[in-house]
Amino acid sequence: MNERWNEAWHARVNSQPVEVLRANFVQPAVALPAGRNYVEFEYRPTLFWYLLILQRITFALLVAVGILHLARSRLFGQSRSGEARGHCDNKAITGGL
Repeated sequence: MNERWNEAWHARVNSQPVEVLRANFVQPAVALPAGRNYVEFEYRPTLFWYLLILQRITFALLVAVGILHLARSRLFGQSRSGEARGHCDNKAITGGL
């Protein structure tokens, strides 16, 4: 396997977990018993999973804030916008003309 060794590599030989060793100082390797074997390598970096969880929590919070903002603007936006828009006395602006 032509990949760089890292602690995130996990391996199974014939469905049994085995230790991932270093070959040539930089490549992952496993010791195999004699005969025919089925070897599985899996790369599971822990930082990736932490960042994925953080991303999903952040996304959920942003959606919640957006929903709250939308609900708030619909509940209170109509009365506030009515107050802010109009009720202006044209006579006061034009000096009574």
